Amino acid sequence: MTGLKGGASCQHRSKKSLINSKAVRGSLKKKVSSCEDCDRLEKNGKGALREDTEVQLCLTCGLIVCNTHAKQHYEAQRTGGPHPFLFNLSKTTIRCHPCDTTLEPLEDNNDPVRLFYNDFKSFSKTKLNAQNRVGPSNEVKSTNGLEIESITVENGDSKSISSSKATENTGLVNNEKGQTVNRNVIPAKGLQNLGNTCFYNSVMQCIMHTHHLQYYFERFSRVHSLCFRDRRKVTVNEDEVVLESASLPITQTDAPLNNNLRGFLAEFRSGTSPGPGTVFAQIAKKAPRFKGWQQQDAHELLRYLMDGLRSEELEWYKHGIANHLGLKTSSNPRKLDAEIVKKAKGYLQAAGRPLLDAVFGGTLLQTIRCSVCTHVSERNEQFLDLSIPISNNNGVNRIGNSSNVLSAHQRKKAQKMNRKNRRRPQPCNNSSLDTTDDLNEDLNGLEISDPSDEEEQSMSTGTRLDFTKVLVSPPNGYSHERSLGACLLEFTAEEVLAGPNAYECENCCSPINKKNGAKGNDKKRVEALKRYLIYEPPVVLTLHLKRFQQLSGATGRLTTRKLGGHVEFPFLFDIAPFCCKNVGRIVPGQKKIVYSLYGVVVHSGDLSGGHYIAYVKSRHRIPNALNFLESARASTVDGLSFPDIEKSVPIPESIESPDGQWYYCSDSRVSAVSESKVLGAEAYILFYERLL
Repeated sequence: MTGLKGGASCQHRSKKSLINSKAVRGSLKKKVSSCEDCDRLEKNGKGALREDTEVQLCLTCGLIVCNTHAKQHYEAQRTGGPHPFLFNLSKTTIRCHPCDTTLEPLEDNNDPVRLFYNDFKSFSKTKLNAQNRVGPSNEVKSTNGLEIESITVENGDSKSISSSKATENTGLVNNEKGQTVNRNVIPAKGLQNLGNTCFYNSVMQCIMHTHHLQYYFERFSRVHSLCFRDRRKVTVNEDEVVLESASLPITQTDAPLNNNLRGFLAEFRSGTSPGPGTVFAQIAKKAPRFKGWQQQDAHELLRYLMDGLRSEELEWYKHGIANHLGLKTSSNPRKLDAEIVKKAKGYLQAAGRPLLDAVFGGTLLQTIRCSVCTHVSERNEQFLDLSIPISNNNGVNRIGNSSNVLSAHQRKKAQKMNRKNRRRPQPCNNSSLDTTDDLNEDLNGLEISDPSDEEEQSMSTGTRLDFTKVLVSPPNGYSHERSLGACLLEFTAEEVLAGPNAYECENCCSPINKKNGAKGNDKKRVEALKRYLIYEPPVVLTLHLKRFQQLSGATGRLTTRKLGGHVEFPFLFDIAPFCCKNVGRIVPGQKKIVYSLYGVVVHSGDLSGGHYIAYVKSRHRIPNALNFLESARASTVDGLSFPDIEKSVPIPESIESPDGQWYYCSDSRVSAVSESKVLGAEAYILFYERLL
């Protein structure tokens, strides 16, 4: 494709007369699924070309033509002006053939292309509603959701899967296991490529199939006040802060990213292919790096999406706390009283995590054991996803700091964190929540840090309790295979802190350093063992395999490489061997914490270029999912305001993946695939939902 991305350089797109919605509607109502020129030639006995079955719709006159006749159509000499725009009915893309460019909707609400897509979606929904009234049709068409679409199953026969609500309720079908199941699930839908946005589409496919986000949006924005019922003490930057009981009114300002994602998911649940542009535009506003239509990293996109959703909710609470303390958001925090700033941080920390964390949020337990005095220090670190190394099967003990392998986003945050007190253990660069203490960034004034920015020293420190033990021992095979279990085994292995990464033990080093006034490299440090284990398992477990690695060489120069090759992963995954012995969110005596796979993001290619696709599972909801969500919600702001919830997590009678169908999704192309095809994928990001 030539020209600017999105077709901004097209000389025809501003001419509204070239898109005739009335003619398009009339043509679609006729349910024509083949080239009209080929049909006419065949009828006149002149033979038909029929070189391909892909058809396009002229947006000026409504004629439906094949690719061969499309060229003849837009090049034809006519007195009424050109017919440059052809709409691909299977890909739902518009192409201006004279300008040789694909047209994408612009942010301008008066953009003719945007107006057409809005009108087309409206017409599609009208057709789907009509089908709901008259019942499902036996006719199979390929007009991108207007009728029943035929989806090919690899290594098998073609089967019809409804793209509308009408056919969702048509009864029972047999799955590939030979079991009879209800087909009341929505099949995967393709997403239009906006211009090198396959990285975005692959992530959004998994987001579309995250059922628990419906729970999130049902409860999002219902907190109208932060109710601190009791006087309490919290620790902020190692200082104790007393918070008085209070009820802080919350004013809910605009949340464009949340609102657009809510609409995006609603479109998908309605049975249509959602337009990806609005959500992507909101992400790009918060992270301008995505505005250039360049190839990007899918995991970075996921993190910015999560951060953007959380930050919109947190802004409400920050403003409410600032108003309660009599602070103006335009105030320079450096000129504010330090105690007031600590109290503001304390209130936000005590409020709990954003509601999104009830879906994706988990907690790691970091322990550091001093090799000299055996003192053990513990702290909690929150995460939304885990970035785990790909096991090399050369042993799991690591020397130094695992943060030498970082994404660009992580490196920026890590450099910021390194400027903090070096006495603390280095932050976990394997989780998606980064630690900061700055006050003045996002609000151009008062900025109260995220509650995840504070290391929670909630557990006793010392050797009295040993939190370094796992809930159950890992299988022996993990240490001899290239599997997801082996990767997590390496992630949770003990790491030796020595040399430049030696540890300033708060028991045997800090008192001496304080007494001697030692600073910097003059401080006493000792060897120690650091370990991360899962303390609170999330409802949705997102695992990112570190295939793209930034490595620091001997000269300090960073080099990049991709780790290819297959890493074995299961449909059912028990993470109990990677959880600490005192793990939360389980019932007494529980020894299994099982997850079911529903989404896989795959990258093919190398560092210079490639393509992202996704495998997603269209499936039924997990019956006991609400119990897991309610248990996780107890630690969020929503749990503070609505505390009367059931926190127990019952053990189900059996552990099986929910019935459903796996799909291959490559932008607008979607096809049903077998389970074996999914298991053979070279996974980059894995999405699991909790079963047990």
